[in-house]
Amino acid sequence: MNAPARTVFAFGIYLIIVGLLFITLTSSFISFLHLPSLSDPWTRVVGTLVAVVGSYYVLCARANAMAFVRASVIVRFGFAIATVLLFFFGGMPAGVLGFGVADALGAFWTTKKL
Repeated sequence: MNAPARTVFAFGIYLIIVGLLFITLTSSFISFLHLPSLSDPWTRVVGTLVAVVGSYYVLCARANAMAFVRASVIVRFGFAIATVLLFFFGGMPAGVLGFGVADALGAFWTTKKL
């Protein structure tokens, strides 16, 4: 893997871990993040989706898929902006900003390696 792909690989691992936390520690993890509660099945669906997206990151990084690496930077910065907007205008708790910060930091790290 080249340097930018390694950053995307690491971000994919982060996403898989977050997804697994949503699946396995459902209410504890939601409570820890001060997010609104969802019924357990929907929280697990969200966790599964996050883990699946993380798997795409890992697989594309291992393949040095540079188009994916570059696109991920734009999408991760976009997600960070979306979390700020959701916080200010959508009534989401501050816990959602942590996900945006993680995405922005990951995108910035990847940009530095490109």
